[in-house]
Amino acid sequence: MGCGKTTIGKKLSKALQLPFIDLDTLIEKNENTSINTIFDTFGENYFRELERKYLLKVFEYETGIIATGGGTPCFFNNMELMNKNGISVFFMASAAALCSRLVAAKTDRPLLKNKTKEELSFFIQEKLLLREPFYQLAHIHVEAVNIDVKNLQQKIYDFSIAS
Repeated sequence: MGCGKTTIGKKLSKALQLPFIDLDTLIEKNENTSINTIFDTFGENYFRELERKYLLKVFEYETGIIATGGGTPCFFNNMELMNKNGISVFFMASAAALCSRLVAAKTDRPLLKNKTKEELSFFIQEKLLLREPFYQLAHIHVEAVNIDVKNLQQKIYDFSIAS
């Protein structure tokens, strides 16, 4: 959350001339409601099941750059599926960097809203600790600060050639 998946994903899709799919946007469009409403009405478990459903659908019919939510790789066997169906990228960022990026956008994110800055910092640290083992399974790891899209393209190309 807040590491730049959507921003870099859009730039990468343009550079590679591939469609860009934001999984959260796809869910909102198809469910005709916001992620916040889904969380508030049905809870996180229901959302994670929807997220999985749409991830599987994307793999069936799309080729492109997919930006998932930060929790997507951590549920079911989603990370394994992402690695099997494409080249996964982990944008590495410190908890402090993520906190500074997310403090202004927390009302838009269901897991962050209503948290003080201190609670947000603790929450991010805790989530990183829990999620990082899944993120480490990604094919490519890049620092989330000042990501160079051309450099990322090269890493993806190099990985695809080596595989």
